[in-house]
Amino acid sequence: YAPMHEECRQYCVRCGAPLCDICSPEHKRLCPECEKIDVNTMEFISSTMFEAFEKCPYLFKDTFIINKGIEVQNKWSRCGQELHALFDKWSYVKEKNYDIMRDEYTTMFNTIDKNLFDDEADMAKMLKQGYTTISNWILEEINKPIPLMTEHIHFVKLHENLPPVRATIDRINGTENDVRNWEVEDYKTGAIYTSKKLRNNMQLPIYAMVIKEVYGDLPKILRLRFPLHQAERVYERITEDLYTCQVKRGGIYNISLQETLDNMVSIYSNIRKDLFLPNTQDSHFCDNYCPLYRQGKCRALSTKWNMLMKRGY
Repeated sequence: YAPMHEECRQYCVRCGAPLCDICSPEHKRLCPECEKIDVNTMEFISSTMFEAFEKCPYLFKDTFIINKGIEVQNKWSRCGQELHALFDKWSYVKEKNYDIMRDEYTTMFNTIDKNLFDDEADMAKMLKQGYTTISNWILEEINKPIPLMTEHIHFVKLHENLPPVRATIDRINGTENDVRNWEVEDYKTGAIYTSKKLRNNMQLPIYAMVIKEVYGDLPKILRLRFPLHQAERVYERITEDLYTCQVKRGGIYNISLQETLDNMVSIYSNIRKDLFLPNTQDSHFCDNYCPLYRQGKCRALSTKWNMLMKRGY
């Protein structure tokens, strides 16, 4: 590490020591001493936490390190929670009754903080969307078996450099002693996943690894269900490492268990070393979904644009 002249100088993100602007990115903007330090340890970690870190490490730190995982609720997450609870209950009922399910969801919906919605019209729209999701889910269930298990929570050690991984699996279809032919399902109550989310999905490969660790084999199918849109995305086991999802007129998307595990280890290493740089690339996320940016607690994106303007971009 040899500090450059003042205009090019970089600084350690932890202690502020001057760094060489050429080699500092290779060392994740840490000085030699800080690079050795492990700071944060976690009792467990989950796919939600891994994906949150990939979205924005700075927001991850605020949510899971500073606030101990107490996430700021929003209307989408709250409605999703209630729909998941409803689906879990009714999955074991052979004859689904839309009217009863609708009434139960309405009661659940009325417990959601009204301040999470933009106005009464937005609240009515979200309620109607929930009704549509329930109706479509019932139609899908006509050809579905009674599940083997739902909402099962596991804490599994997948790697020596990771804490136990928590996995809450929405649903498994199959017979008890035939893990090889199990079908794992996860409900998504929002938008259908784009190509990026299909290619970089961490949740489903984590579920597959957890099932292999707990039950001794890999499931055959990993499925994402989007009842609101009457759609699904299905990954099929090709090898002991690879699952592939083919979308009609949308391409083929592969997920590797080993690559996912390597990424998990890398992310947790960054968490341990207190590397929580803010997201400065996804302006749509910052403007619309990041609570820190909207509350003025993070100005990284604004700082980025100001720097670019000063440089004439």
